[in-house]
Amino acid sequence: MSSSTTTLSAADDNEDFNEQFESGFAGAHSKLGRFNLAIFGQTGAGKSTLVNAVFGAKVAETGIGLPVSTETTYYVCRDGLLGLYDSKGFETGQSAKDISKFMSKEIETLWKKPAEERLHVIWYVMSATSKRIDAQQMEFMRELNGKGLPLIVVLTHTDKEVETGHYDEDAIQFADEIANAVGDYIVGGRPVMVQSIARPKKHQPAHGLEALLDATFLAAPAGVRNALIAAQQLDLKSKREAAEVSIALAATAAGAMGFVPVPFADAPMIVGAQVTMMAAIAAQYGLLVDKSHMTSLAKIALFSGGSAAVAGRGLASVLKLVPGIGTVIGGTINAAVAGAITTGVGYAWIAVCEHLASLDIAEREDVLAQTEMITGLFKSSFGKSLPPIDLSAFPPIEKSA
Repeated sequence: MSSSTTTLSAADDNEDFNEQFESGFAGAHSKLGRFNLAIFGQTGAGKSTLVNAVFGAKVAETGIGLPVSTETTYYVCRDGLLGLYDSKGFETGQSAKDISKFMSKEIETLWKKPAEERLHVIWYVMSATSKRIDAQQMEFMRELNGKGLPLIVVLTHTDKEVETGHYDEDAIQFADEIANAVGDYIVGGRPVMVQSIARPKKHQPAHGLEALLDATFLAAPAGVRNALIAAQQLDLKSKREAAEVSIALAATAAGAMGFVPVPFADAPMIVGAQVTMMAAIAAQYGLLVDKSHMTSLAKIALFSGGSAAVAGRGLASVLKLVPGIGTVIGGTINAAVAGAITTGVGYAWIAVCEHLASLDIAEREDVLAQTEMITGLFKSSFGKSLPPIDLSAFPPIEKSA
């Protein structure tokens, strides 16, 4: 039997649940792959701030750093979903010739990396306050284009009028200069104008990050886009869409198991499909939560903190949330019920994952201890997400005399 339908035994419910969730989590991560991003640019242009704004954490600090050269470090971040090539910035006053020579050498090094570390997209970060692009930088961008490496030019520190939404005229002029000079060699034909973090004293909100993420999605090879979706922390809609695919697959599998009504005591197969689905969704949200904590959280959510049994009694705790079903379901579960409950479980788990995604890493660890809050969120979302079930297909439970 495949891992997606492994039966969970009531005798060793904790071990079986933990093993299946962690196995499903690892398998989902492996299928997502890894998105590799290189960041070049000037010192003071805000490279680290930009990366943190898109990927939701101080990724270089939370990742494992592997030296590539004396100037560049490769960080494996977000549980392996993101590979980040971070170069030292270019100092003010450094000659354009030295900059071009340095960058060309670094690209040659990255070009020879194994498949798992292969470079997918480059961000070249410039500050709008620099107001010039020189011939050597333009030549470097042409070289990247010739190697087939997607290059996105990011113009940081771009001010924007709050009332009109218009960019600063100097920033627009600089962006136009870049577009005219190297538009044929960069993704989208012109730089993406960004303010990575809000600057309240100057009445400047953060802006442009979604446009940068869209350009990165467009440039990334199809095989690593799912890893990029999981690693980034700006676009929850993309994460939800990926999670919905996992829900549809699990609901279909559960429905197939229940096509011939199964005895209530044999429900562990259906629960197994739900556990694997929840593991896949957790991976797709890229939450940076310790695996054992995530496993405990899934168990608490699915079984409402009551019985730890994940066989017949475990599914019973979920069935109790379905209006009216306890009076008619009798001793069997059919395809409609199995598929509908699995769908409800999936969307309820999405609600939990999205809540965690809205918090920073420290806050997420605190939430793991709040059993009642997680249980309440899961139950509430389950009730709202459950598809209609035709209860007329079930005979009422016969009452004993």
